[in-house]
Amino acid sequence: MVKADGLASGKGTTVTSERRDAEAAIHRELEREPRRIVIEEFIDGWEASFTATVSGGRAQWLAPVFQDYKPIYDGDVGPNTGGMGVYAPVPMVTEAIVDKVRRKILDPSADAMAKENVPFQGVLYLNIIVKHGTEDPRLLEFNARFGDPEAQGIAPLVKGGLLTHMREIAEDSKRPPLPECASSASVVVVLASKGYPTNPSTGDRITIRKLSQNSVVLFHAGTAIASTGELVTAGGRVLDIVATGPDVESARKAAYSAIGSSVQFPGMQYRRDIGSGQLRRRKLEQIQT
Repeated sequence: MVKADGLASGKGTTVTSERRDAEAAIHRELEREPRRIVIEEFIDGWEASFTATVSGGRAQWLAPVFQDYKPIYDGDVGPNTGGMGVYAPVPMVTEAIVDKVRRKILDPSADAMAKENVPFQGVLYLNIIVKHGTEDPRLLEFNARFGDPEAQGIAPLVKGGLLTHMREIAEDSKRPPLPECASSASVVVVLASKGYPTNPSTGDRITIRKLSQNSVVLFHAGTAIASTGELVTAGGRVLDIVATGPDVESARKAAYSAIGSSVQFPGMQYRRDIGSGQLRRRKLEQIQT
């Protein structure tokens, strides 16, 4: 696995088993900007997004575990993006995996920061990978923020909203109460502009109609108000359709029913398989073989 040392918005990694492809990626990055190159082991596995809050030196899970869809096209093909959608709960995430992430990664990290007199206070977003055929989680990255679009999937789940909980953390409450989830499942579908992720189109007029279901929420991302007063695209990932429900399939159905009928803009692209039963079953089969 090859990437330039530094932030790349989730789109700067080349994964290959061929030496010539790795060398080409290195030369490409060095031509773009002379800097250090990171070469790491590729772990063949599946990823999951864990979100926790830390206050008073103690950590607790904020929401269910989500799974992110990075590639731009259905079936996990095409270039990587910042994330084209997420869903929760994730059937592959067992209690054993969650327990290991807490005992081996989350709690030791929070404890270490407290012991070094730099206690962390806020949200930690952990990107975890689990090698196929195991229940051994490995940490890919820590972020002192919410995931995107995981945050959009979490927000409608928390009864009463996140504000009270986050205020208690900001005030360094010793142990803020664990938020109660209003629904069992959440699905987020990202609506991206034409040309994303390489050359996203901007300035395209966005039409938004009233959402027909209370379980569906629309979040703005790459949008702006033009000089004409119209709502237009202003980035790669433009809007997020979020739906909650008793299970993934019902939430997924509600989210996709809103697309097209409630939101439109020229060149709008989105994945049609976020949280699909077929893709979830395929990933489960990969884990079991």
